[in-house]
Amino acid sequence: MATYDVAVIGAGPGGYVAALRAAVLGAKVRTPTLSGMVALTVPANASAGRTLRVKGKGLARAGGGHGDLLVSLRIVLPESGDGELAALMESWRDRERYRVRGPEYER
Repeated sequence: MATYDVAVIGAGPGGYVAALRAAVLGAKVRTPTLSGMVALTVPANASAGRTLRVKGKGLARAGGGHGDLLVSLRIVLPESGDGELAALMESWRDRERYRVRGPEYER
């Protein structure tokens, strides 16, 4: 299977990249902050667009201390397809029936 990535956007220049399995299974990944690298917990079944909070690692506050760093997850797939992943998703689609959107979007 090819490598798929979860990019952590807003955690430094260029963000941080981890394997797709981190979004599905959950993982601790090293990610950059303004004050250095930290271990960020990506929860299992994390969806794209989910925002994670890293307490005390954001911008400095006027009254002292630091705010929180908010990190958004983005799932990035390679431009070229992956037959093995496509077959896995087709098999899963046929076995698991769940709806991401309401029935009004079904035809």
